[in-house]
Amino acid sequence: MTWTSNGGTLSAQSGVTDDFGYATVTLTSSTTAGEVSVVGTSGNTRSTGRVTFVGAAAAPGSATMTSTATSVIADGKSKVTFSVVLRDAQNKVVPNTTVTWGTTGGTLANRTSVTDGNGVASMELTSPTTLGVANVVAFVGGISSGLKVDFVPGPAAVITGVSGGSGQTAPNRAVVLQAQVQDINGNPVAAGVKVNWSTTIGSLSSASTVTDSNGLATVVMTAPNLLTEGRITATLANNTTVSSSSYYETFADVSLRAVGSWNVLTGVPREYEVTVLAGLTGVPVPGAKVFITATPGALNVPASVVTDSNGKARFFVSTSYRADQTAGVYDLFLNVSMGGELAGPQRAAVSINMP
Repeated sequence: MTWTSNGGTLSAQSGVTDDFGYATVTLTSSTTAGEVSVVGTSGNTRSTGRVTFVGAAAAPGSATMTSTATSVIADGKSKVTFSVVLRDAQNKVVPNTTVTWGTTGGTLANRTSVTDGNGVASMELTSPTTLGVANVVAFVGGISSGLKVDFVPGPAAVITGVSGGSGQTAPNRAVVLQAQVQDINGNPVAAGVKVNWSTTIGSLSSASTVTDSNGLATVVMTAPNLLTEGRITATLANNTTVSSSSYYETFADVSLRAVGSWNVLTGVPREYEVTVLAGLTGVPVPGAKVFITATPGALNVPASVVTDSNGKARFFVSTSYRADQTAGVYDLFLNVSMGGELAGPQRAAVSINMP
């Protein structure tokens, strides 16, 4: 009898039957999984036997993972599919093997999946609504394979506010302002989102800026050389209905000091000096108009004075009180105008003492 096969290795090419009419041969498997036919032929008689060689168990290093994307939007609904290919020690694919999955972020569709005829097992991951990175790992036997996926912000949807400074600034002072841009889930948007700026107070360093990696768009506002108020507004360039604004005002500090002395008996007026300094910075403000009012009937004062290049102005205060009248403390009220609204009133006390 002769032996043939379409795979593996036969122990002999021919043989003879025993006393019971049986002939035997040994088939050693090949390194290829699949079905093998062994045929025994004697004269015109043929007999066929079949055997299936299966793949060996996956060996360390035989799992390779791929994914459909390396980043997805963190919106709670975007998906990415991970696939792992299992191969045995002879680098042949391993079907019908259970793979266990794990992740540090997002939600897996299941905990396990089974390799198909090509040795591939797949799993779908749904993104969370927060930014971050997930490590997705597939385990089988003593081996594992993993990949990372980034959860990135979605399109710009909200400007949460314009911040910078305290809402007050000094005339001519530069203030750095920032607008925080977020997606619909409250995540800071990626760099490069354009924001348009407008103002009703002072001037801006640019009509538009773009966000940085923290979702912040920055502009510099320089306050005008006057006392005024207004709003700075940030608007998304691609969606003019999304905007946010903040109120700002310029202000000044006013101080008063007595320069000379007076004598109520002789009617000598007393000289006072008023100083106007820019709020926050303390820089002298020239050209400021200071309006002066006093306790009616007690003090005589000019209606207004204008500060010089040092932010100072002097004026005289006199009284019509006679020596036989009661001495006392009376009020001066100072209002400052710098081309816009008034700052004040600021109250200053003036004492009239009997000699």
